[in-house]
Amino acid sequence: MYRWTAVFSFITGLVLVGFLIKSNLASPSPDSSQKQGLVQRGKYLVEFGGCNDCHTPKIFTEKGPVFDENRLMSGHPAGSRLPEIDKRALVPGSWMLFSSDLTAAVGPFGMTYAANLTPDDQT
Repeated sequence: MYRWTAVFSFITGLVLVGFLIKSNLASPSPDSSQKQGLVQRGKYLVEFGGCNDCHTPKIFTEKGPVFDENRLMSGHPAGSRLPEIDKRALVPGSWMLFSSDLTAAVGPFGMTYAANLTPDDQT
């Protein structure tokens, strides 16, 4: 199941990147009204593709986890660490452990960190 999910996510990402590259190469430099449209289109693609689900740190509220609006698409914070892991528990089908902001996970597959998808070097 995990393998198919990973393959689907990878292929979806490639398709989205292909569309973005094609649209950038095919269109001339946009004016300010076109830029706003591009921003809205990008927002739609991020929401549709679920990019925020992994690449935006979460904060916990009374309603549950919500996206940290100050760190949208910034990936796993470099200084954030996962708790100690009992290596004996790393057996297939047993469990997964997520970081407190849900941007990193460890399980039988190893360690996974969400990448920073912003152009901002400070995040």
